[in-house]
Amino acid sequence: MPAPKHYTTNGNAITITRYNGPGGAVTIPETITGLPVTWIGVDAFYNCSNLTSITIPQSVTNLDNQVFFGCSQLTAVDLPTNLVNIGTEAFYKSGITNVTIPASVTNIYYDGRMAILSNSASSSNSPAANLFDI
Repeated sequence: MPAPKHYTTNGNAITITRYNGPGGAVTIPETITGLPVTWIGVDAFYNCSNLTSITIPQSVTNLDNQVFFGCSQLTAVDLPTNLVNIGTEAFYKSGITNVTIPASVTNIYYDGRMAILSNSASSSNSPAANLFDI
């Protein structure tokens, strides 16, 4: 029986659907099977308690809902400068205490609603941080 895939192909792009590695410092690849990774799907890293840091490639434009929910040891995230959307509770119950939101992010979803950012960047010291429930 073949090993299960933890990604889906959506036309000419890849969505990461689940991480099941050992944790620690993780770097998401920019391409899989020659296609760009553009989306990190719902709950992809949900409750990965051993995840300590994550580097997301420039190809990723969307972080879906609850992507890093419950990643209690996650203390560092490198968001790509091409990121556009951050889903509901993306960092809820994670160890993240400070995150810089790239200027490219125009939509942050929370409680099923969308906040449209008008500033060039936000950090955990700004009102936008409340959208993460950090």
